[in-house]
Amino acid sequence: MQISMRFVSTPATISLSAALALSSFPAQAQSSAANRSLPPAVTFTADQDHQNMLHQLGIQALRPGLNGNPKAPDHANYDGSKANPFSNLPDALTLNNGQKVTTAQMWWQQRRPQIVQAFNEYVYGSVPQNVHKVTWTVVAAENENVGFHPVIATELNGHGDNASYPLINVNLRMTLVTPTDAKGPVPVLMMFGPSSLRCGLARGRLTDFPG
Repeated sequence: MQISMRFVSTPATISLSAALALSSFPAQAQSSAANRSLPPAVTFTADQDHQNMLHQLGIQALRPGLNGNPKAPDHANYDGSKANPFSNLPDALTLNNGQKVTTAQMWWQQRRPQIVQAFNEYVYGSVPQNVHKVTWTVVAAENENVGFHPVIATELNGHGDNASYPLINVNLRMTLVTPTDAKGPVPVLMMFGPSSLRCGLARGRLTDFPG
């Protein structure tokens, strides 16, 4: 929603405007000085961005992929009998020390945190301690259908806190899809970037958030 305001130009309003402008000048000057002390923003090519990330992670070289030549020492295996059938997966109800989970309390306080930690370490990766805050705002929303089920598709914009480097604006675009008839917690669809749903933003117009 936008609110339009119109002021009548009088000596009093002109003086007030001048006072407000002058009072904000020191803060603007301080901000500009701080920005000048920052290293300039750099636009990387895809290859430069890749090399920069390797440098930050301390990776000297990437492990090469398997060779398609069956006679090469590092050839890809196509023999199913030599493939690992993954029969040695850890038991979900056994602690890392071999103790069996026998109560719900053991599951929530001991075993489940172990499984989450394993996923963070071997699958997803750990979240850094100093992740910047992202503030999500609704841009548009419309009633849609996924298959034959009515849903609400909401376009969101996530603005990342860029106080540590104001020269770059960080904005994330996401579509959140929830069932229209949901009465409580339900699974949702979260799609980053442009989505295939025909919501207001995708059609080039904005709509009011339903409800």
